[in-house]
Amino acid sequence: MDMENNLQIIILIIGLIGTLYKTITWIITWIKKQYEKLLSFQNKLDVIFKEVIPNGGGSIKDKVNHLSEQMAINTQITEKIFHRQRWILDNREEPIFESSGDGKCIWVNSAYTKLFKHDISYFLEHGWKNVIHEEDRERVVDHWNDCVTDGRMYQDTYRMVGDNGNTFLVECNAIKTHNNGYIGSLKIK
Repeated sequence: MDMENNLQIIILIIGLIGTLYKTITWIITWIKKQYEKLLSFQNKLDVIFKEVIPNGGGSIKDKVNHLSEQMAINTQITEKIFHRQRWILDNREEPIFESSGDGKCIWVNSAYTKLFKHDISYFLEHGWKNVIHEEDRERVVDHWNDCVTDGRMYQDTYRMVGDNGNTFLVECNAIKTHNNGYIGSLKIK
């Protein structure tokens, strides 16, 4: 019986070794597949990095930060130019105005406010119409609106009324600006 038991133990051990071998083989195969997936993923990442960082350049974040810095610098320069131009226009002797793309007044210079003895807020939006002589007002406003709608230069001669009720004739010229608004001036005749 001893031999039979030993033989059964040997067969059992061989069976266990076979099962252990199959399990270890399966584990090694699974590890190899996972490793291959990692390599594939790494290769895809390498391709992405080559596209994102061309010629060994910086990261996208670095590029975005650099672009943001440049935009901030350009904005500061633009604001300085804008304020300088406004200062120049504000110190001109002829009345000058600016409108938005839809024809509403957004700014007048100090010569304009001095001529009519009103502050800038009086002329904003549609307030500018109030100083046009009432007999000319409808025609002038219609012509202005047509020019704004068509994107044409505005040119007209009409009467305006000063703060003391004096009527005077002006020639108004306005051109379209880069932002689709208008900038114009009045020439008193």
